[in-house]
Amino acid sequence: MKLIVVYDNEAGKKGLFADWGFSLFVDGEKKILFDTGRKPELLENNLEVLGIDVENIDFVFISHPHHDHAGGLSYVLEKRPGIPVYVPAGWKKGENFIEVPDFQEISPGVYSTGTFGIEHAMVLETPKGAVVVVGCCHPGLSVFVEAAKRVGKVYMVIGGLHSFRDFSLLEKIDIIYPCHCTEYKERIASLYPEKYHPCHGGLVISF
Repeated sequence: MKLIVVYDNEAGKKGLFADWGFSLFVDGEKKILFDTGRKPELLENNLEVLGIDVENIDFVFISHPHHDHAGGLSYVLEKRPGIPVYVPAGWKKGENFIEVPDFQEISPGVYSTGTFGIEHAMVLETPKGAVVVVGCCHPGLSVFVEAAKRVGKVYMVIGGLHSFRDFSLLEKIDIIYPCHCTEYKERIASLYPEKYHPCHGGLVISF
């Protein structure tokens, strides 16, 4: 399994656009696009630069309805009108939009934490433990980590940690990739230098 950061505030690969938003591609048994960034044209560019073909994506997972996470969805739907899109409960109705109110396995080894407020997170089962992929953590990281424990020990967290300040929560997590809207990257890096890893567009993480 590989995780590839497609869209982030920082671009670490030539040809990628940096922009306020987040998107991540899961290249595993299923090909999953987690969030879609803010601008459709930038998402299209970044997918092409990274060699990710929209035709090969099995489904989309939208963490929450804010534009910097769902703005690029129109590009995907234009290319793949019937692609399944997993969304938090109470957001979007539609033939191929699937609301996820509660914790559930949506594909082998791929879970939704269920909806907390306006947001849900994705949990991936890996040989090293549970990997939690988050959009912005508006309800707080703790609720997503607690839900992910149903899959196993939380090994890694990657994504936006907006307003996150409960730094002690990270003590039992092995790897942390704060992305996008994380306000306290420097603080996390200083407290947990052995756990902290920088996030940027083009980043590839292999398991």
